Amino acid sequence: MINKKNKSYKFCVICLVSVCLLAFLYLGEKIDGLNVICEHLKKTKIKDIVNIVAILSGVSGILVGTASIRISNMGAVKEYFQQGDNKENAEARKEIYHKINNNIRIDKNDVAAASVVSFFHFWGAMVKKHYLPVWVFDSASGYAVIKLYEGLQEMIEERRKDNSKYGEYFEWLYYKIKGRTKENAEYIAKTKPAVQHVNETSFLTENELKSMGFKNVGREVRISRKASFYGKENICIGDHVRIDDFCVLSGNIQIGSYVHISSYTSLIAGNKGIYVGDFATISLKCSIFSKSDDFSGMAMTNPMVPDKYRHIDEGEVILSKYVIVGTGSVILPNVTLGEGVAIGAMSLVKENIEPWVICAGIPCEVIKNREKQIKALAEQFESESDIEWKI
Repeated sequence: MINKKNKSYKFCVICLVSVCLLAFLYLGEKIDGLNVICEHLKKTKIKDIVNIVAILSGVSGILVGTASIRISNMGAVKEYFQQGDNKENAEARKEIYHKINNNIRIDKNDVAAASVVSFFHFWGAMVKKHYLPVWVFDSASGYAVIKLYEGLQEMIEERRKDNSKYGEYFEWLYYKIKGRTKENAEYIAKTKPAVQHVNETSFLTENELKSMGFKNVGREVRISRKASFYGKENICIGDHVRIDDFCVLSGNIQIGSYVHISSYTSLIAGNKGIYVGDFATISLKCSIFSKSDDFSGMAMTNPMVPDKYRHIDEGEVILSKYVIVGTGSVILPNVTLGEGVAIGAMSLVKENIEPWVICAGIPCEVIKNREKQIKALAEQFESESDIEWKI
């Protein structure tokens, strides 16, 4: 098995001889017949040499002892992997994995299961007693311990009716690898179902959406839990709409069906409002405003200042059907994007855009016409009643 003995016998002998010589020098002076020899040895400064040898031997013994412990640990690591890789243990693990993955009940007298428990029980004890370092289980072996213990837990509990300590070091190793005590794990297990219920998915549930107070919410709506809404009573959302993480929607907003609003996008609407048509797409980090402060310096700015000191530019913003707005674009108040308009990334839109064109730039300018095949595809899509929208 594991060799725990320090094999540095030479250093031990040197240390022992040095100690004996020191004792002889100190005690020999008091013994008749030996004092002459001691006096002679002193003249040769042998005492100083012995002291130096003793000190060096002691230091060397400590260093070699530490190295021997390390070597012993590495020997344990080697033996662990050798045992784990032998045919019997490998076949037993393979059989148990098969039963766990296929939900096959494992009987308490299952031979393969008993072999697996025995193997990890022994090596769990080795880890607890510091003969085997726990870092061995940082990767694949750690996964195996967790997977196998959770799959065999019922079988282990059955065996404990006859032997209360059955597989206890396997269990200890499992919780050690999980990075928590058994008591903490049991507490987390008790509280986890309630947490899972709230954070079951990244999107709000249908009941949660209904309880938020929107003016209207359609079917198959996917809204991220990390999106923010202000003035929800003025926001209408159609069918099959997805709004991603960290979006901000505020004010009078109407969203059609089959619309996607990507992460970090802001729709800031005043009384005039923002309308987003069917099949529209708003890409990452876009900003759409139906109201804006006066930047000329003739009035004060920001909502913390009373309105009588501000001059707010307001105007309805309309994104018609099939519109797509590229990443990082900004749309200012009183702008209408005609049907099928495509806005390139990082564009500034401050004027109306005619239908079915591709635009880009600061300010946004028409580049060329856009193909209308998307319109025929959308009409075909809508006509097929058996199609379900998928995220």
